[in-house]
Amino acid sequence: MACPRREAGAGVPYPAARAACSATTGSHGAGVRKTPFISGALADWPSPQGTAVLAAASASMGAFARGFALELAPLRLNTLAPGPINAPLLARIRGAHRDAYGAVLSERLTQGRLGTADEAGAAVVFLMRNGFMNGETLHVDGGARLV
Repeated sequence: MACPRREAGAGVPYPAARAACSATTGSHGAGVRKTPFISGALADWPSPQGTAVLAAASASMGAFARGFALELAPLRLNTLAPGPINAPLLARIRGAHRDAYGAVLSERLTQGRLGTADEAGAAVVFLMRNGFMNGETLHVDGGARLV
């Protein structure tokens, strides 16, 4: 298995894939064998309020996982695309408007609520444990892609 070379514009996922590759090269099955990338729902659910660049970056994560899954086989690379998650980061981003922002998002989701950090974490664990899943994007978004 040859570790990937840095391509122009490869950005953040490249060092993660390179590190995972280095941990397994020459180990004949030992070491790190699965690496999830974290994307976001903006790839499929962009907002008109200046999120085009973030949406494009989120969408690129799935392409990175698929490409690196081929290049780095048998290393498994998958992407988690979480939707709106009720986590401390939401409070920092929106400050005092957290509750109102969360309510607006919840109304747009088929589940009628924000996700939890535990739900997103369980999805990461699933991606790590499922030995037959590779190059996929798992959407844990409360139905955001449906609306």
